[in-house]
Amino acid sequence: MPLPKSKIQNSESTYINGYLLMKVQKKMENYFWQDYQTVINDLETNTVRSIEPYGYMALDLIWNPNDIIIYEEGDYRVYAALLDSMGNIINTNLGPLEDTYEFKVNDYTTPHLIVENNI
Repeated sequence: MPLPKSKIQNSESTYINGYLLMKVQKKMENYFWQDYQTVINDLETNTVRSIEPYGYMALDLIWNPNDIIIYEEGDYRVYAALLDSMGNIINTNLGPLEDTYEFKVNDYTTPHLIVENNI
């Protein structure tokens, strides 16, 4: 069974412009998620991304070329969000444009972004 597409969906009739943030976070002993590695931070590079009305941004195409490798065993998640110029998560009529995907590293692996719920 194919996995669902990792994407940010624009469900509105206007363009959405924002700054993509994608990072790996590690679950700590106190169940707190700590940033492990920032993969994409458009605010740092001043890269504005645009999603056309009722269109989407394919996150796997942005994530996968980075070939992220994690060398520590543990519980991790990919965190992705679309931010405004002040670093706030953009909200739409369906809610905030952010989501996570959890995975476990038992061995050296290369995680690729797979978000089961579209953000």
